Amino acid sequence: GPEDQNNPYTSKLYTYGWGGQNESGYSNTEYDAVCNAAVQALPGQPAYQENHLKSQEIFATDLPVVPLYLRLKLAATRPDMCNFIMDPTANSEMWNIENFAFGPLCG
Repeated sequence: GPEDQNNPYTSKLYTYGWGGQNESGYSNTEYDAVCNAAVQALPGQPAYQENHLKSQEIFATDLPVVPLYLRLKLAATRPDMCNFIMDPTANSEMWNIENFAFGPLCG
């Protein structure tokens, strides 16, 4: 499957020594192998969920970084807006702008 560069558990940005965005220098060959298996499996396959969960377990055990705060995502729309959906994994609240509608267009 395609690499999700925003996912710290599976992105290659975090899996290779001091390179990429791996500022902590975290390196774990088991973690690398599980991440590679996770991104090569398709959603819905048992290997997809198993490897994503395993990568999170390894990451949580090794704890190469400590998240110090959560970034809140807030948005406001007009009352008759429809199809506006906040996605915590999207970089923008406009990720599905082609589906936005309001008023009589919401039908």
